[in-house]
Amino acid sequence: LKLRIIENNVEDVYICLDPDARKNAIDTAEYLIAKGVNVYLCNLGESDPNEIGFQGMKRIIQSTPILTRDDLFKEKILCNM
Repeated sequence: LKLRIIENNVEDVYICLDPDARKNAIDTAEYLIAKGVNVYLCNLGESDPNEIGFQGMKRIIQSTPILTRDDLFKEKILCNM
């Protein structure tokens, strides 16, 4: 999937995964940012997207800021604690 994103010159990617997949989401975000893709890492708290529902996910996506390199560094530290 990451390769297809790069091959198709996707500019923006929103990553919305449940907390169990947070480390994988951060690894994916790091890869995509290094390739010049704007990444938005949605914070779902302790819920998964199915629990939040369509309207709730829409609100989360619309309010999620772009993930900066500083934010990515902080996320990596938090995942390794």
